Amino acid sequence: MALLGMTAIGYLNQVGLPDFAKRELQERLAKRGIELEFDWLRLEFNGAWKAKWLRLGQADSAGKLSLAIQDVHVRPNYQSLFSGAPSMEELGLSGLGLGAALVADGTNLPPITVNLPKAGVRWGDTGIFSTEGLEGEVLGVQMGISLNVTNALKLRELPTRISGKPKMEPKPITAESLSRALRPIKDGLVEFLKRRDVIGTDKQPVVQLALGGDAAVPETLSGGITIKAGGFTTPDATVGQFELGLNLLNDDSAGEGSKRLSGKLAVSDLVTERAKLKTLTGEISSPALGTNLLPATLEYQLSAREVDLEQMQFKSVGLKGSVIQLESSQRRFSHQLSGTAQELALGQSQVDSVQWRVGQLTNSIAEPIPNEAEVTLKLGRVGVPGGSLSSAELSAAIRRDETAPEPDESWAYWAFLAPYQVKFTGLAKRLADDKKLAIEDISLAGEWSAPRLVVNEYEAHFDEGGATGSAELDVVTRLAKATNRTDFDFHRIIDLLTPKVQRWIRQYEWEEAPVVEATVKATLPEWTNKKPDWRREVRPTMTIDGKVNSGPVTFRGIRLEAVESDLRYTNLTWLLPNMVARRPEGEVRFAMRSHTETQDFHFDFHSAIDPHAIKPALETEKQKKGIEYFEFDRTPVIEGQIWGRWRERELTGLRASVAATNFAFRAQQVDSLTVGLMLTNGVLHATNAVLHRPEGSATLEALGFDVGTKRLYLTNAVGCLNPVAVTTAIGPRTAQAFKPYRFKEPPKAVVNGWVQTGPGRNPAGLHFDVDGGAFQFSKFNTLDIDGDIFWRGHTLTLTNVVSEFYGGELRGNLFADFDENRSAEIDFHLETKQTELTGFMSDVLGRDSGLSGQVDGVLDIRAISNDWSSWDGTASATLNDGYLWELPLFGMFSPLLDRMAPGLGASKFSEGTADFQIVDSIVKSRNLELKSQLVRLQYTGDVDFEGRISDAGVVAEALRDTWVIGPVLGLVLNLALSPIERMLKFNVTGTLNDPEMELKHIPKVLLVPVQLPFKLIDDLVPDGESNSPAPKKTD
Repeated sequence: MALLGMTAIGYLNQVGLPDFAKRELQERLAKRGIELEFDWLRLEFNGAWKAKWLRLGQADSAGKLSLAIQDVHVRPNYQSLFSGAPSMEELGLSGLGLGAALVADGTNLPPITVNLPKAGVRWGDTGIFSTEGLEGEVLGVQMGISLNVTNALKLRELPTRISGKPKMEPKPITAESLSRALRPIKDGLVEFLKRRDVIGTDKQPVVQLALGGDAAVPETLSGGITIKAGGFTTPDATVGQFELGLNLLNDDSAGEGSKRLSGKLAVSDLVTERAKLKTLTGEISSPALGTNLLPATLEYQLSAREVDLEQMQFKSVGLKGSVIQLESSQRRFSHQLSGTAQELALGQSQVDSVQWRVGQLTNSIAEPIPNEAEVTLKLGRVGVPGGSLSSAELSAAIRRDETAPEPDESWAYWAFLAPYQVKFTGLAKRLADDKKLAIEDISLAGEWSAPRLVVNEYEAHFDEGGATGSAELDVVTRLAKATNRTDFDFHRIIDLLTPKVQRWIRQYEWEEAPVVEATVKATLPEWTNKKPDWRREVRPTMTIDGKVNSGPVTFRGIRLEAVESDLRYTNLTWLLPNMVARRPEGEVRFAMRSHTETQDFHFDFHSAIDPHAIKPALETEKQKKGIEYFEFDRTPVIEGQIWGRWRERELTGLRASVAATNFAFRAQQVDSLTVGLMLTNGVLHATNAVLHRPEGSATLEALGFDVGTKRLYLTNAVGCLNPVAVTTAIGPRTAQAFKPYRFKEPPKAVVNGWVQTGPGRNPAGLHFDVDGGAFQFSKFNTLDIDGDIFWRGHTLTLTNVVSEFYGGELRGNLFADFDENRSAEIDFHLETKQTELTGFMSDVLGRDSGLSGQVDGVLDIRAISNDWSSWDGTASATLNDGYLWELPLFGMFSPLLDRMAPGLGASKFSEGTADFQIVDSIVKSRNLELKSQLVRLQYTGDVDFEGRISDAGVVAEALRDTWVIGPVLGLVLNLALSPIERMLKFNVTGTLNDPEMELKHIPKVLLVPVQLPFKLIDDLVPDGESNSPAPKKTD
């Protein structure tokens, strides 16, 4: 056996590990995911093993990592092999090489190789771990590592000594566990390879690491680490200079007053996508290490200049702190932290200074989350667009709560606060804006105890008034609740409100700010929802229960003595259930319901105030003037409902009733008015309207007004009112137009149909049925007039006109077609029978008239209403038993006829006939004839509408129709009087009021030689108007 053993040892020394043993070893390691290869492996006679070009590797889908060692020398502790805890007595490695062949997204990346042929690692039987020649370029970084540590295995106890937790038993290595352990290294190398071409430096980075001393005696350890880089550029950042140094001195080197541990950090010109800074410096120091190799006391500070973050800029930032390891409990630490920032800019906001302090903060290595802390934050002057505050302060006391509930995933970020109880206070002073907002201070106090956040009280004090309240939030149910009371002027914070709310607030002005009390509740979005839809998720859960009280207030210029109402919001609906607005003469009661999603609204109202009060709120001068037309002795009562949808006026509806007494409209007295109103589908309906005046009343069964088409509909509008009052109420132009038409008693009228309103030429379809009674038009009077008026399109028709007319009867009709210039083509027909001339002419002349007789006549005319020269038509008239000598046209013949035979120029005409033709407003007659027993007058001629006479002549025939003469002697008498008849033919000129006559066949000059025979005729041709009295009537 000994010989066999010696032979085996000699074989292993000279030849090395046989192939079958090598394969066995490779297979075992392969099961653990490790690839093994070497040129040879031999056993020295002193029990040490040597290997040449030992190569280890691990490969998976992410690629392969490999380690190559040129020479390996290892001497195990053979006794430990039997104890189950193998160890080494000696280890030596020299000539190191590293490699990586990685795969990313199915693509093989360029290989990485690092060769350190002079590098060596030694582990001696004295327990010294050392390196030599472990320096060179690694992935573009100049590396240098120098280690010389006695009892280096003690370093394995360092995690236990620091944390105090027992060492965990190592788990067996498997292919899967090894792959997981190496995956972060592979991922980091892949990312480096992807960016290697876009990473640049002005100067090669340097990393130096050194450590020496006895690990069993921490006071002897010393060393340091240094990292330097300059002009470092990556796609994500650039750094001008970077330097980090950390030095550890042993106790002998530290000396009195020196720092056992010290370090410095210096960064300049750092630029990333989200931040910039000019300089960053830091220092760290500790006078001594504890028995657990952790600093007994650690002090640190950081300072930065010209820091520019995405939405925040600092001119300078400083941070100072200290960490003290508690003597009573190692591995527990007490922290003190304070910091300052100067000239902080947040967008358009400016903060002069920021100070913060954290004290009484304790934690441990095993439980790094603090157990308790006190935090204070102070702000100097803060300026924002349009406002500022002089200072602000927030304080909080934090302590761990062992009884706090265990949070689940639904708590999200609230889970970090779950283990703690927090009490906090805050104070902000002198908030002001550029206008009139001035809040003296805002304070709050509250606490957090999972799962509830409570603001026990907050207060805001203004120059006048303020706000107080409380709030709470349950993190589990996400139910938030706030109670608030305000009594300040909302105009002071108007610039902080949304444009919609600003427009609403600006409608109000008050002497004393209103008092608003409200409790608001809402369920907030799930905490895990990073982009919540507050409108969709929160608003349906919101409820508001409050009350509003105000003293004297003005709403859009409407003066009110007091306003009060409950205020509610629930199920997406705003409610003002019982609003009351008071004025000296009465009050308005109001209830509102408005849905925020559908925009549907509904109002109930009851008003007993003077309508003049709303005049300032009206938008146009025309509307204001309309209100001024009313004068109320008693306030009207208006009540009803309005409903619809905001911004969709066509859906607006109205139902209301109006009752008013003792008022006047345009100075026209109204004793009472009642009417029902309704607006649906864009049509305004008025029903059962009743109006009473001293002389009568008017009723309206129904009125409709289409808001869209501007069309007005009337059904059974029946009235018996003074037309003067009606036309005056309509307007001065209408009153002036109807001034010639006067009813001595209120007529009865019935109106039905429609009319188009609005500017321009408007059509209509109206029917007026008028029963007028006594009526006066211009100078004419009638005891009764009836008729129908039809207004269709642009035409107006008067028909069935029947009127008593000076003892007779007048009938007629009229048709008018109006054009765009408010002119009309008119066509009318009049018939009169048995009209007494005495009354008719007395009214025409404005005095008692001696004219008498009865007239029948017909008149047909076509004309343009505003063109007096456009009249055309025909007329005819008959006269019975008429006395006409007072008319100038006939009266001028009376003296002449009386000279011929006394009474001849004053006899009545037993009959008279005439036909007329009107052409271009000139009345032409060729057969006007008046007959009496003593004389017959025949007239032909033209008269225009100015009364000017042209082409006119008169023939006077004496004794032509005397009944005594009759047919027997008629021919003889006519023959005898024929010379005189030719002498009594006259030409007539002048005007109807001042006619002039001239003998037709005998020139006036020929009468001079025979003055005496023709003196009578000479007297009948006076130079001026005769002052002689009219001839007396003779039968």
